[in-house]
Amino acid sequence: MTALLLFSLLACRDDGLVVYETPPIVSIETPADGSSFYEGQEVLFTAVVASGGTASVTDLTTRWVVNDSPLCDSTAVPPDGVAICTGTLESEGEYIVQVKAVDPSGATAEDSIIVYVQYNNPPTVEILSPAAGDVFGVGQLVVLEAQILDPEDEPTSLQVVVESNVEGVLSGVPESPSSAGDWAGGTQDLTAGSHLLTITASDSVGKTGQDTVTVLMNNRPSAPTVAIDPGNPVSEEALVATITSPAIDPEGDAITHRYDWYVDGSVYSSSNSPTVPLGVVQRGEYWEVQVFANDGYSDSAPGSDSVTIGNSPPSLDSVTITPSGAGTLDDLTCTPVGWHDPEGDAESYDFVWYHDGTVDTDETTDSFPNEKHAKGDEFRCEVTPSDTWAIGDTVSSSTLTIQNTPPTQPTVIIDPTAPEPEDSLYCDILTASTDDDDDSISYYYAWYVNGVLNAETTNVLSADQTEHGDTIECEVIPNDGEDDGTAGTYVVNITDATAPDPPVLDDPDPYINEDNLDITGTCEAGCDLTYYFTDATGSWTEVGTCESDGTLTLQVYLTRGYETTGYATCTDSAGNTSGNSNTVTMQSCSVEDTYENTSGYGDSGANAVNEWSTLTDDETSTVETITANALTSSDEDWYVFSTNDTTTSNEEQFNLQIDMTSGTSTYSFDVYKGSPTGAICTGSEKNCTGYATSCTEFEFYNEDNAITQDGASSTYHSTASPSYLCGDAAQNECPDYSDSWYIKVTRNGGVSDSCDHYELEVSMSARP
Repeated sequence: MTALLLFSLLACRDDGLVVYETPPIVSIETPADGSSFYEGQEVLFTAVVASGGTASVTDLTTRWVVNDSPLCDSTAVPPDGVAICTGTLESEGEYIVQVKAVDPSGATAEDSIIVYVQYNNPPTVEILSPAAGDVFGVGQLVVLEAQILDPEDEPTSLQVVVESNVEGVLSGVPESPSSAGDWAGGTQDLTAGSHLLTITASDSVGKTGQDTVTVLMNNRPSAPTVAIDPGNPVSEEALVATITSPAIDPEGDAITHRYDWYVDGSVYSSSNSPTVPLGVVQRGEYWEVQVFANDGYSDSAPGSDSVTIGNSPPSLDSVTITPSGAGTLDDLTCTPVGWHDPEGDAESYDFVWYHDGTVDTDETTDSFPNEKHAKGDEFRCEVTPSDTWAIGDTVSSSTLTIQNTPPTQPTVIIDPTAPEPEDSLYCDILTASTDDDDDSISYYYAWYVNGVLNAETTNVLSADQTEHGDTIECEVIPNDGEDDGTAGTYVVNITDATAPDPPVLDDPDPYINEDNLDITGTCEAGCDLTYYFTDATGSWTEVGTCESDGTLTLQVYLTRGYETTGYATCTDSAGNTSGNSNTVTMQSCSVEDTYENTSGYGDSGANAVNEWSTLTDDETSTVETITANALTSSDEDWYVFSTNDTTTSNEEQFNLQIDMTSGTSTYSFDVYKGSPTGAICTGSEKNCTGYATSCTEFEFYNEDNAITQDGASSTYHSTASPSYLCGDAAQNECPDYSDSWYIKVTRNGGVSDSCDHYELEVSMSARP
C-alpha cells in the first residue's frame, strides 16, 4: 500500500519571497502487502524513497515501525533511494509495518503494509539405528542412521550435531541430511562404557528437534595363541588349528572363535571351523590361520600360525584282472584302478604276477599271455604306484581262475524262409559250434513269437502257433557241459499272401413284410466282411467281421417295394481280399401285412387273427377291411369273426358278406362256420353266393318277408335243406346264426411267390 503525505510549507527567504516546499515520496516495495512469514524468520523490508523538493535524497532519513513499536531506527537514505530494514517477528499474528521518510525541512511521507506471521514447527529427528542397548567393541565403528525432516525448511538446510554424554560433541559426522531427510554418520572414538548419544537438528529460525539412544562400548578379549596340526603336512592332508592358550575377556563374557585360513596370502575361508578338510592343501603351498576371540561384542587381535605343505605319495583304490571270466584263449590284463596323486604327478607302476601262488619273474608288465595258462590256473596281480619323490602302498587284485571256454556260435536257418500261416517252421543248423576244450556239444532250441518265448523246445514250431504278421525267431544255444555258448539265431516273418475263399451267403426269404432281415452264411474266420447292396434307389455297403466259428450274420434294412440284391467279400488280416460271394435277392413288400409276426399269429385256424368286435344284424351295416399278403404258396392267412343273430322270431334278417376287393388274380379264400374245419362252400366257382370254395365273394343270409301260417310263401337259405321253415305253424322260431366264422386265404395254384397283396371286406347287415 502506498500513502503519500504532502505538505505545502511556507518559507521566508531573505529577499522576502515565500517558497513552498514539497514533502518527500516513499513506497514499500518488499515484501508485498499481505505476505506471510514464520515466527523468528528474518525478513528484509525495502522501500523506494524520493525527494519532493530541493533536498538531495541522501539528506532524507527513514524509520521503520511495526505495530507502533520500532523495527529499525532512523537511517539515512542511500544514493540509490532504496531504504532497507531487516527484522524478525517473533510470534504469530497480524502486523502493520510502516516506513516514514523525513526530509531536512521536517516534511514527512509514510507508507505501510500488513504482514502475517505463522507458527514455525521445529525439526523432527528419529534415530533408526543403532537400537537402544546395542553393544559395540571399543574401536569398532558405531554407525548412526536417522530420519530428519522439517515442515518448513528443506532437509538440506538443517544443521545436525551429534553429542555423547561422555565424549561431548562428536566430530566427523555430516552436518545436514539428504534432500529426502536421510542422515547417517559414524564414530570410532567412543571409550568403554555406556554412552547416551543425542542427535540434534536446528532449522533456519533456530528451532531444534532431537532424539537419543544409549549404546554400550565393550572391551575386547585378549588374543589367543594357536598351532596348526600336523606341523609338517603333505598334500591333501587335513589341517587343524588348535588353541594352545585361550583368550581372556576383561568382563568375563563367554568367548567364541573365528578361524580365518589363508593360502599363499589369499583368503581360503572364514568360519567357526578350525579345520581345512582332506583333499584341499597341495605341495608347496603356504598356509596360515588367524584365530579371533569374540565375547559376543568384539573381536580380539588374532592369534596365528603357519605351515608349508610337503609332497604326498600316490595311491590306488584297487587292482583288477580282466577279462573277469577269462578262458584259455584270453590274454590277462592287470589294471590299476583309482590312481591318485595329490600333486597331479604322472602315473607310474610296478607289476608283479602270481601264477598258482608263485611269482612269475618274466612277466613285469600289465599283460600275461594266454599261452602260459590253462583252464583252472589261478592268477593274482600286485601293483605298486610311485612318483618322482615317493613310493605308494602296494595293492593286490583278487584271485582269478581261468574258466571254461564255451562253444562257438552256430549258424542256423528257418525253413521255409518265407513262410505263410499254414506252414510249420523248421530250425536247422547250417554250421555247427566248435569247442576249444574239445568238450561234447549239445544244443537247446528256443522259439520266440513276437518277442515272447514260446513253450516249444524242439526244432519244429507247428503252424497252429503262428499267424499272419508274426515275427518268429529261432534261437539255438550250444552247451559243452559247463557253459552255454553264444546262441545262433534266425528270424522270419509270417506273411499271408493267399486270398481267402469267397463267403457263401444263405438264400434269404425273397419276400418279407419286415423292413429288415438277417443275412447269414459262412466265411473265413476272423476276416473283415464287406457287403454290397443295390436296389432301384441306389447302392450301399455294410461291414462286419466273420465269427471265429466261420459264420456271418448281418441285419440289413431294405427299402419297401424295391427288389434288393447283395453279395459280400472277405479281407483277411494280411489285406488279401476274396472274390465275390454268391448274389442273393430279397424284397420288403410295399404293402406290409401288419398281422404277421414271429409267433405264427394268423398262420393256422387255431391261431387265427382275431382283431374285431362281434358283427351284429341290427338294421345297420358293419364293414371291416383287411389288407394283407401270403408271400408263398405254402402260406395260409386265417381270420376269425363272430356274428350275433339278434332276431329269432317270425321275421328273420341276417346277411354276412365277404368280398375280395383286391388281389383276386393271386388269392382266393375258404369260409368255415363254427370251427376252422369243414368248409361251408363246395364247388370250384370263384364267385359263389352261399355255396362255393376258393371264393372271391361269399354271402350267407336268411330272409322271410311274407310268412303265412303254413309258410307257403316263405323263402329260406341255410347250410342244408331245413326240416322246417322259419314261421311254420309247427315251428314258430327262425334259426339263430350267431357263430364264429373262419376265413382262410391262400395263393391260387400255379401263382409264383411275390409281394402281391389282397384286400378283404367283411360286412354284416340286416337284409330287408
